[in-house]
Parts: sequence; C-alpha cells; structure tokens
Amino acid sequence: MTALTHTDPDDDAAVEAVARDYFAAWFAGDAALMQRVLHPGLVKRSPDDGGLYEDTAATMVVKTEQARGSKWDPALRTIDVDVVHRHGDIATVVVTGPIYVEYLHLVRMDGRWRIANALYADA
Repeated sequence: MTALTHTDPDDDAAVEAVARDYFAAWFAGDAALMQRVLHPGLVKRSPDDGGLYEDTAATMVVKTEQARGSKWDPALRTIDVDVVHRHGDIATVVVTGPIYVEYLHLVRMDGRWRIANALYADA
C-alpha cells in the first residue's frame, strides 16, 4: 500500500498560511478572517486549574470580534510556525511566540485547509 503522506511544498505553504491567518485574525480583531480559518467543529482547549478550558469556533469568532487579542503589544505578536507533519488531508502545526504556544490540527475539506483542533498554553 502506498503512503498518502504529501511532500508538496505548496501544501506546507497553505497550511502555514492558515496558521498565520489565525493569529493575524486574533491580534487584529478580524472576525471574518477567523471564521474562514476555523472548521465549524473546532474545539480549542487549554489546561485550567486541573481541568480543561474549552472554546468552540463560534466563541472564538465572538472573542475575535470583541478584539480580545488586540490587547497585546504589537512587538509581542510575532510567531514561529512549524508544519510538523501532513498526511493526506490532515496536518499538525506547532506555533510558538512570546504570548502563546499552540498545537494545531488542520483538515483539508473542499480544497481548503482549516483548523479543527487547538491545544494552547500561555508562553
């Protein structure tokens, strides 16, 4: 059986672009962009007092619209994006920066990459 892992550098660029757009949307308060990069079934979690804090795509769009991410000093809004692995229509990305560390899972549906899962912590 042939492995489905893709080596197309254009796919890596597309996956990276979605991760960068996600953070750009958050920091700029661009709810329309946030909605475009998130899968409607997104689950975003972070450790919280022995449990897990959880957001959905809908709550992330609302929080973005409320400009919650724009409170950060623009000098701190830098990120490094590492496309760790792609296999067929799924990908894993690690995003690090001075504010957050996020592990993202992306899925390609209808020819578009979108974020389906996120696990994050403050940097």
